[in-house]
Amino acid sequence: MISILSLQNIREKTFVMKLFNRYILLRYIKFLVIVFFALELFYVGLDLLSNYKDLPNSANLQILYIFYKFIEASGLTLPISLIFAMVFTKLSLIRSSELVAMFALGISRNKAIKPIFLFSILMIFAHLSIGFTNLVYSGQYAKNILKYSKATTNTKDIFIKHFDSYIYIQKLSIYDKKAYNVIIYELQDSDLSKIVKANSAVFKDSYWLLEDVEVMYKKSKMSINKKAIIIKNLPTFKTLHNFDPKIIDNIFSNSDTTSIVEAVKIIKIFSEQNFDNSRLKTILYSSVIFPFFACFLLLIFFYYIPISGRFFNTSLLSFLLISVSLVVWAILFILIEMASNSVVNPEIAIVLPILFLGLYAFKLYSINKRSAKL
Repeated sequence: MISILSLQNIREKTFVMKLFNRYILLRYIKFLVIVFFALELFYVGLDLLSNYKDLPNSANLQILYIFYKFIEASGLTLPISLIFAMVFTKLSLIRSSELVAMFALGISRNKAIKPIFLFSILMIFAHLSIGFTNLVYSGQYAKNILKYSKATTNTKDIFIKHFDSYIYIQKLSIYDKKAYNVIIYELQDSDLSKIVKANSAVFKDSYWLLEDVEVMYKKSKMSINKKAIIIKNLPTFKTLHNFDPKIIDNIFSNSDTTSIVEAVKIIKIFSEQNFDNSRLKTILYSSVIFPFFACFLLLIFFYYIPISGRFFNTSLLSFLLISVSLVVWAILFILIEMASNSVVNPEIAIVLPILFLGLYAFKLYSINKRSAKL
């Protein structure tokens, strides 16, 4: 009989928790949608007002421009929206006295924040997936639409170093993976040993396949009566392994945006050549690690917001929490800029503050977990 009653109690508690999780999550999502789209519309609207005269006449390009600006802005607005939505959700539960009623049913603070915290992490991971696609270049696409009336453009007159070679490309088509008028200068012991010229090249199977190639070799041993240079004409020539067009364009343009995969590849290339890769590390950390500050900060705020509104002004508290969120957000952005300019080490500027927020958030979680058991 006792076991049947205990089993029934467990089922009732499980049902109550499922009901609560669903209720609080739906309310959180409602506030998140409102805040996120409000910030997005504000950002995109201001941009349209400032760049209205430069927009192309084509309706398709105008829609594309708005879409790309929307995606670009999401990297800024989503993390802060996750925090604001949690603040508004908890304060709305406090005003209606629903939060006190939930705690009276035996729901702890940790159980109350769990669905919101897990959903915020899920949203961050969903946003991180953009970093593996071409949508990560949305900001550049939008600029191209304003400047050239098209989303993609060719990069011209590229001159970069790759290991012991210097590469000149007159025109690079990133999305066709083609290059035109390519010249590769290969050095050996700081001395020019080979020049490879090609009218065109295509990136295929992780290699650049040069076409209509002229190769000029310098003999290692030279004599007065013999030619010092050997010239060979080849139909094709395979070179530059894993040096794909997007990596070339990113290195040359010194862009502040790149996909996560390409950032890892460029960091590896720079490390092998002993180049400064702080800018690339900053891009990678700001894309992968920085957004999680929102998950940790909303967890911290949740524990500091009282469960009842009798002893504080909810409007004033919401204003203070929003202000603190914006200040933390701004400080992290300043640190990112400092790391990008090699003023501060990227690990110290980005990884350490997020790690500190995470440790402090989980410390509060552990404290509340212990107090719930007492």
